[in-house]
Amino acid sequence: MANKIASKSLKTLERRHLIIDKTLALIAQKGIDGVSIAEIAKATSLGHGQIYRCFQDKNEILKQVIQQVTQKRLILFHLGNHDIHKKAKEISTIYQSDLTNDEVRLIYELMKLNQQHPLFVYAQEADDSLTEFGLQMLRFKYPQATEAQIVALSEIVAIFTEGSLLRRLHGFSSRADIERLEQMFVVCLNALDEMLDVPQHSSSTTTGHESNFR
Repeated sequence: MANKIASKSLKTLERRHLIIDKTLALIAQKGIDGVSIAEIAKATSLGHGQIYRCFQDKNEILKQVIQQVTQKRLILFHLGNHDIHKKAKEISTIYQSDLTNDEVRLIYELMKLNQQHPLFVYAQEADDSLTEFGLQMLRFKYPQATEAQIVALSEIVAIFTEGSLLRRLHGFSSRADIERLEQMFVVCLNALDEMLDVPQHSSSTTTGHESNFR
């Protein structure tokens, strides 16, 4: 009996992962409003009943997709420790080395939602999680900075990141050289870092010094 229950739970978990992965791909193809249970069923080769045994409804599936990608971004924040050069690369390439194209498209779709959209609350929760984690890292890095400075710095980095993502996905910055963009973002981030009087630790071939940006 215990083995049957465990096997059933494992199958449900596998189906949940399959549904989440296929839904993410569908969002990238059709947009977040273009996904239906029928299309998810077709993409996963599962029946509607099988899907509803794993998730309450489509919005719950989309919520899980958003949470999965948000969790991955939080892990990347932690692992990268927001080194200035790594952050500049993330901004200039819109995470191409760390996130899949489908995950980047999801971020783009969430940025387009207005406050009346039924999924906006999930997008807001994701943004709040990312913002609070970033603020905690900044407070640790810059203990001498005021809270207003920390919040402003976090917002500037968010504007750099999300503004770059929007322009790249719309093709507005297609003429800009990625390497040159990265170099300029390094300069900008270093300048912001210096404004908070953080001691520099090592040399940098790009700007003459390098520091961590968290």
